Amino acid sequence: MNRKTKQTRASAAHWLTEMQSPTWDDAQQNRFELWLQQAPLHRETYLQMQHVWEDLSELADSPEALRLQNATPSEQTTNAPTTQAPSHPAQTVTTWIRKLLDGLTWFKPLAFGSAASISLCVALYLGFLNLPASKKAEWIQVSTEVAEIQSLNLEDGSQIILNGQSTLQYRLLRERREVKLLSGQAFFDVASDVNRPFIIDSGEVRIKVVGTQFDVKNIQSIVQVAVLEGHVKVSTLTADNTSNNISSNTSDKAEIPQIRSLYAGNKIEIRRGEPLGKVKTISRKQIASWKNGSLIYENTPLREVIDDINRYYPGTIEIDGNALGDIPITAAFSLKNIDKVPAMIQHLLPIEITTHEGNKLILSDKSH
Repeated sequence: MNRKTKQTRASAAHWLTEMQSPTWDDAQQNRFELWLQQAPLHRETYLQMQHVWEDLSELADSPEALRLQNATPSEQTTNAPTTQAPSHPAQTVTTWIRKLLDGLTWFKPLAFGSAASISLCVALYLGFLNLPASKKAEWIQVSTEVAEIQSLNLEDGSQIILNGQSTLQYRLLRERREVKLLSGQAFFDVASDVNRPFIIDSGEVRIKVVGTQFDVKNIQSIVQVAVLEGHVKVSTLTADNTSNNISSNTSDKAEIPQIRSLYAGNKIEIRRGEPLGKVKTISRKQIASWKNGSLIYENTPLREVIDDINRYYPGTIEIDGNALGDIPITAAFSLKNIDKVPAMIQHLLPIEITTHEGNKLILSDKSH
């Protein structure tokens, strides 16, 4: 392995580990993206290390890992060669790591299969084993009905408040806590644990925190994140056609993360298939106001307001026309009087309301 390759590997490892830190910010993201653009080898090496990181994460939750974690010293050496019994579980893990590396053909041209590389993988893997054992390895799904708000108290001390007409899944693993917000909206009050980041996937968006309070909304093709307290990292994986930049041993569709850092009073909106937008400022009283019995809006598109109201309204409200849905509205509504909200909106905007079968309301532009 030449000096340039060694330096590139060291830099890629640095970026990969730094990206896991809760202090990762926009300035670091910009420097990382500049480094990727400097040479095709940078992108190729980073992607390969990222694959290893993901494979090790999966390996940490494997039955073999659980067996090794709970095994006695004598049991840890059961599968070892009889000519030389290993004195430490790392020697048993080394065998597994070698099998993993043998299956990754791209290791060979970059000489990742060296003793030093295997030692690094073993160290990472044993680090996974030393984390607290998971009590919930299976996904648990929770859904709410119209106007139903449900509070979930997780075993790690975190709390999730699920808004009406929402669905999520969660599980607690040794090295991380995971949530999938499949649809709807939820407020998260995450208990701090630097060894177990709290990760939320919603559509193409990933939110990663250690301990903080924030709101996530997944409506149709849009995901919104608003932070009440603490620091949140929001990322998305952008598929780039990098067939000219990486070797044939890796996918033509390379995934390089985009990351934005959000702090208290920050909000970001991500549309499906688009890169991360700008971080904006939001009034703290607006963030998750629904869990306190009200809906507060400041220059919010009518379409978004109606989406929220439909979580509580005893029927369905629809908007006739995209232009009407784009009109911004500033207002505050009480969930106790949700049935009166359509009439209140009619006083604020030049709209006409028609009632249809099944308590269905259609809002249309009165001027047309």
